[in-house]
Amino acid sequence: MPTAKKKFHTLSFSQLVEAVKKLSKKEKQKLLDILREEIPVTVPGSQKELVRKGIKEYKENSGLLIAEEDPVEYITSRKKEEKRATAVLKHKENAPAKKKILQGIKQAVKEINLVKAGKLKARDARDIINEL
Repeated sequence: MPTAKKKFHTLSFSQLVEAVKKLSKKEKQKLLDILREEIPVTVPGSQKELVRKGIKEYKENSGLLIAEEDPVEYITSRKKEEKRATAVLKHKENAPAKKKILQGIKQAVKEINLVKAGKLKARDARDIINEL
């Protein structure tokens, strides 16, 4: 029985790229895993030094560290305080406008009562609209 010889074709880089684009997601992931195994990861010396410095600072100041939950609680409480402060400011900003509206309503009620008591003559709504 004759043995089949495998033929390999030489591809240019651009042909290889086009071939990879045609692969399924699963096949691309397998290729990526293979490439990660083949290519050694090199960490620049500056990054290594930065990590070493961080570890040294951690060891020297480990008593100053805080729990992971503490900042979350702090931020949450600050947000609540900000919301309350914002609500108070909005209330204060709108206070003059509200006061003016309430004064207008009070004045309107007084005038209606004067009209009902016959002390003030009512005006036709059409006349008021035409003045505007």
